[in-house]
Amino acid sequence: MRGQHLEMYTVYDHPKDYPEAFVVRRFRITKDGPLPDDRFLFISIDLDTCRELMMMMQLTRVMRDADDDPVILETWL
Repeated sequence: MRGQHLEMYTVYDHPKDYPEAFVVRRFRITKDGPLPDDRFLFISIDLDTCRELMMMMQLTRVMRDADDDPVILETWL
């Protein structure tokens, strides 16, 4: 459908820009590939809080790929 896209949320374990926290970032998956959506950024000192948010949004967790950046914990669709 025109104008629609898939969204995914990636959970990071203390990335360089937020070394004291876990971070959830949203990406839009389009025909051109994943595009960061800077309108959504969730920061927490607690990983379970990040996961609870994803579950409240009724998303499904996908575990990280071995080739992912080491700070990526998981992605939610």
